[in-house]
Amino acid sequence: MAAVAVLGGLLAALPLFVPGAAPAAHADGPTLGSTPKTPTPVRTPRITPTPRATRTPGPDGRRLVIPGVSGADQPPSPTATPAISRPLAPAPAMQGLRARLQAAIDSYAVGGTYAIAVTDLQTGEMVSVNGRQPQISGCVMNIFVLIAAMQDASWGAYPMSRVQTLIANTLWSSDAASARQLYGITGGGAILKGVQRVQSMADGLGLRDVFIDHPPGYPNESLGLDANNWVTAEDVNGMLAALYGGRLLDEPYRTQLLDAMTRVRPELNYLLGSGLTGLVSHKNGFLFEGGGWVDNDAGIVRFTRGGREYAYAVTFLAMDVDGYLGDVVLGQALTRMTWEHFSAAYP
Repeated sequence: MAAVAVLGGLLAALPLFVPGAAPAAHADGPTLGSTPKTPTPVRTPRITPTPRATRTPGPDGRRLVIPGVSGADQPPSPTATPAISRPLAPAPAMQGLRARLQAAIDSYAVGGTYAIAVTDLQTGEMVSVNGRQPQISGCVMNIFVLIAAMQDASWGAYPMSRVQTLIANTLWSSDAASARQLYGITGGGAILKGVQRVQSMADGLGLRDVFIDHPPGYPNESLGLDANNWVTAEDVNGMLAALYGGRLLDEPYRTQLLDAMTRVRPELNYLLGSGLTGLVSHKNGFLFEGGGWVDNDAGIVRFTRGGREYAYAVTFLAMDVDGYLGDVVLGQALTRMTWEHFSAAYP
C-alpha cells in the first residue's frame, strides 16, 4: 500500500470533480501539438454525494428510451458507423493473460468493483475480466465527444481551431468544463444534443452497454434517464479498436487525436501510463460517487519493433473502491501484466 500513499501525495493537488460540482476550466491549457503548460491547481469544494440511484432498465433490459429525447429511438444518421464485428476468439496466449488478470483481481484485498478488457489490435482478439459489467464511466465517456469534435472538423462543419484547445484541455487535466463545451459545439449549440450524439455514435457501433445521460461532471444537465453514465470495459475497447482502425476518423485526424491523447498531465499517468515504454494514448476518469471511489483509465498503447508499429487497447474500470486511490496497486499490476504479454508477443 506504500504505492497508494505516494500516489496520493502526487494527486493531492488535482481538482476533485464530484457530482453536482462544476469543475473549473484551465484557460491557459495547451493546444493540439503544443507543449502543455502546467495549470495552477484549482480545488473544487467537496460535497456529500447523493446516494446512487437504482438503474431502471427499459423494455430491452438495458435502459429507458424516451421518444424524441434519448436518441436511441432515432434512426442512425447517414454518417453512422456500422456495428463493430465480434472479436475473434482468443488464442491460448491471450487466454493465459486473461487467467493472470482474473487471478490478480480475485486476490486483491481492497474492496471494489473491478473490470478490465484487453484487445490485440493486430488480430482483433479480446479478453476481459468482468468485461460486460456496467461501471460508472466518469470522464472516460468524453473520448466519444472528442471523436465527434474531430469528425466535425474533418467534415468541414467548423475549423479545427474552434475545438483544438478544448480537446487539449479535456485530455491534459481531465477538464470536464472543456468537455462540456464540446458537447455543446458538437450538438449544434445544445449540450443535450451533443449528449444524444455520443449515444448515437455508441449505438451505431453496436455498443449496447454504453449509456450517457449528461456531460460528465454536470448531472443537472440531464436527459432525465439515470443519475450516472455507464460503460463496460469491453464496449470501451470496441470504440478504441474502431478509432485505431480508422473507422471513426480519417487521416490525419485519427493520428492527431491519438497523439493528443498522449499529452496528459503527468499526475494523471498513474494507471495505464505507469512504467510503460510504449506510447500511451488514454483518457482517465476519477470521482467519488455513491459512497465509493471511481477510478478509470482507457487507452491505446503503441510500440515499435523492427520498424513496425504494434498496438493494443486496454480499459481498466474501478467503482465502489474502498479508500482514496485504493485501486491503484491493482491497476498498475494489471497494466504491467498486459504490457509484458504484448512485449513478449511482438519481440
